[in-house]
Amino acid sequence: MYEAETFLEKTEKITSDLETTKSKLDKIKSVIEGDRSYLNTAIKSKYNTNNNTL
Repeated sequence: MYEAETFLEKTEKITSDLETTKSKLDKIKSVIEGDRSYLNTAIKSKYNTNNNTL
């Protein structure tokens, strides 16, 4: 019985750690997507500016 309880506690801890890691990765993913969007906008703006001067 003690082993089962210990296993359950360890499993709950691992699950909690995984949820925390997933949350952190989701935040990083959001930042990367925002940066990608910003860079795409900057590239399009530069491309349009260069086309207007040619």
